[in-house]
Amino acid sequence: MKLSLKTKFFQSIQIKLGVLIFLTATFIFSGYVFYNYITVKSTMKAELHTLSDFWAKQMAKSLKMPVWDFDIVSVEETVNSTMLEKQIYAVVVRNEGMIMTSMTRDSKWNIVKGTQELSEYEYVRKEDILRKNKKIGSVEVCISDSFMRKKLMEETIRMLVTIIILNAALICSLFFGVRKIVVIPVSHIVRSVRIIASGELDNSLNDEGNGEIGQLASDVEKMRVAIKTLTDNLKEQERLKNEMELARRLQTSLLPTLTDNFHPDFQIAAVMLPADKVGGDFYDITYDKSGNLWFAIGDVSGHGITPGLIMMMAQTIHTTVTAILDCNARDAVVKINEILYKNVHERLNNRHFMTFTALKYLGSGQFQHAGAHLSMIVFRQKTGICQLVSTRGVYLNLKKNISKSIKNAELSLQQGDILVLYTDGLTEAENPDGRMLDLEGFVKTVKKHAHLEPDTMKDMIMADVIRWCDNNRADDMTLIIIKRMSEQ
Repeated sequence: MKLSLKTKFFQSIQIKLGVLIFLTATFIFSGYVFYNYITVKSTMKAELHTLSDFWAKQMAKSLKMPVWDFDIVSVEETVNSTMLEKQIYAVVVRNEGMIMTSMTRDSKWNIVKGTQELSEYEYVRKEDILRKNKKIGSVEVCISDSFMRKKLMEETIRMLVTIIILNAALICSLFFGVRKIVVIPVSHIVRSVRIIASGELDNSLNDEGNGEIGQLASDVEKMRVAIKTLTDNLKEQERLKNEMELARRLQTSLLPTLTDNFHPDFQIAAVMLPADKVGGDFYDITYDKSGNLWFAIGDVSGHGITPGLIMMMAQTIHTTVTAILDCNARDAVVKINEILYKNVHERLNNRHFMTFTALKYLGSGQFQHAGAHLSMIVFRQKTGICQLVSTRGVYLNLKKNISKSIKNAELSLQQGDILVLYTDGLTEAENPDGRMLDLEGFVKTVKKHAHLEPDTMKDMIMADVIRWCDNNRADDMTLIIIKRMSEQ
């Protein structure tokens, strides 16, 4: 209990604000004290340098005749007379490099004879003694900084006492002023926010007047209303989230399951990575009633539940048409469009279109294909070149009858050749700089990994594209690898 009260005490906004004011005022005043200390110290140092310079010049004039006459007694009298100035710590007089006299201070600050060098001291001024512009000697004057340090200490203590008094006065005035203007009104708002956080959303917030506090109270009231509205809609949003997740599961669960020996002529690998939202990528690998192998790939425009639903319709229709009808690729595409148009346009009242290409395997590496989708990529084993095979026609669900716009075309795979089917989620993947991989970049990626087995090739291509877009998938990514097996 005591620990809890102590914790609440230190979490109080008043305590925090008081500490902040104290630290801020202390920092400002401390900065002022430090600045004033440096300024005063610098001024005093300059004065000591000036003083040493002054006394050195004065003594150089006074010692001219005694040094010329080599009158040591007069030199010492002059030095003693000058050292009545308490700040002078030591004086050394030289004649042609020889010390005539050296006076310094003892521990009780009395003048005594000494022999020490003055070069180690800071405030030393050396002046040449001239007679008729000819140097006859020199005098060195050392000024003590002990008086400066004492004066500086006294000045600092005086400033500190003044600052402490001003700091206390400022802190008290700021604390009680801010408490009345800010803390008490904010405390009222905090209590209201706690009520809102507890789930009680029906009580409106009291008006806290004008200014920033009043604006804060108004914003909290708007927040209460928004939270209440959001809470009322939460069940609907949760239901929508569950439906989206169900749609994603359905989208992936309808994809074909391949085995290593799906067809004796080919090694096949396929993958579809859904985007964050439900998308419309479609692919199918199946057999018709006569045992012919079929491939299909497509992409519904847009994202969300509706394109996902259209994709599932297309998958169901494609499987049904190939299983029931004995037809070529063109007839299959025409029939799929007819049924899909009726469902989407007439029942869903929706105009999403769909790219779609169907391929029927005729045997001996020959494929018959129809329908408009992205260009297919064929890697030729003998030349090591990737060939682009265009798909022609119209997109599905644009008009009811597309029979006049769809024609059959053929492509052939030699032993070791690889057919690559894909959707635009791969070619339009953007790197962090906003640059698309594009078809040219995707073809290079295919060629780079064409020496691998289809399963490994599929994984490596997808890994390269995901690295390119930094795993930020804006669209579904579908890839089918079909490699014609070589003779054993």
